[in-house]
Amino acid sequence: MKNFFFAKLALFLALLFVCDRGIYAMLSAAFFKTETGETGGFINRILNVRPDALIIGSSRAKHHYDPEIFEKALHMRVYNAGANGQGIPYIRALTDLVLKTYTPKIIILNVDASNIIYAREENENIKNLAPFIDRSDALKRILYGQDIFEPVKYLSKSFRYNSKPFAILKNLYAPEMDTSGFSGLQRTMDASLFRATPDRMPTDKLSPYAGSVLLLRETIRATQQSGVKVFIVNGPRWRQDNRVAHEQKPLLLFLQRLADEERVPYFSVTIESHPQFQNPALFSDPAHLNAHGARLFSDIVAGFIARALDKKPL
Repeated sequence: MKNFFFAKLALFLALLFVCDRGIYAMLSAAFFKTETGETGGFINRILNVRPDALIIGSSRAKHHYDPEIFEKALHMRVYNAGANGQGIPYIRALTDLVLKTYTPKIIILNVDASNIIYAREENENIKNLAPFIDRSDALKRILYGQDIFEPVKYLSKSFRYNSKPFAILKNLYAPEMDTSGFSGLQRTMDASLFRATPDRMPTDKLSPYAGSVLLLRETIRATQQSGVKVFIVNGPRWRQDNRVAHEQKPLLLFLQRLADEERVPYFSVTIESHPQFQNPALFSDPAHLNAHGARLFSDIVAGFIARALDKKPL
């Protein structure tokens, strides 16, 4: 009886293993044919196209940096790899994936004050990159570090595609029209809606989070060791008093010091340093520029980078 039980258990585990590997094989075959979608398909495009310059960051990167403007200024192919809801874990993982595939000339890291404090959303959203777990030691370390049970979960090959099948099929058969990664926001902010509620960062845990700082330093050093020129940039947020939020200032100063220590160029565009961004017509909401604002911001940043590279913008 005991032997019969173990025989049934062994058969069940064998069937489970076969099903898991079968599902994994089918989803992997479909996923790595996709080149759009924030569940990771756009990363396939980056690794296939291998642009000369990459812009990596959160939704503020995705909506603020127009590759067309950078291409004219830098005379190289540029791709915007910004992704909604992502942060420094994403920056670290994607940079590692890229450097293991090819060596770009430039990587622009959009790192905002909010990125260097702990953000649960950013930590969770890194799971969108789970299909690449076998290609990046940095990504594997980040994913495994989320929970003591994560290494066990990933023993299942199909787990990396958890909640992704429908998105994969959509991106495979009805892909988005995406050639550069940039998504300009068309809405213009109604400033009157925000005068009583200015843009604010979370009120808790406003000091730099050691885990985020470590990942950022790792990213910078790995990029430099590969011979890639790296820049740290952040953009403006709108406030009705035309001042940088009080809680942001020490974090922006921290980023400046970190950049100095790591010997990387740092460029911060704020509504104080660049008063043209005090105009609410350039914003879609207090945290995001609209397409018009993005063009202005991109022109300023591209000019800074071109000068740093001793290239004259067109």
